[in-house]
Amino acid sequence: MVRVSLGLENDDQDVDALIQALTEISRAPRSWPNRVIASTHNGTWMLPHTVTEDQIAAYAADCVDQVYS
Repeated sequence: MVRVSLGLENDDQDVDALIQALTEISRAPRSWPNRVIASTHNGTWMLPHTVTEDQIAAYAADCVDQVYS
């Protein structure tokens, strides 16, 4: 996963460097474990269930209720 954030201070050279880096990343072969994790529901099945996950799910459900009720 890559997150890109450009701002007013970025110039053409910064964008060119970003494109070059993304090209290199996309061409790099993924390891076998990474391919397995990526193919199994983004690896989330391997992570322990957390209170934060419950809080996020409850918040999302509340937002849906408020918008669609």
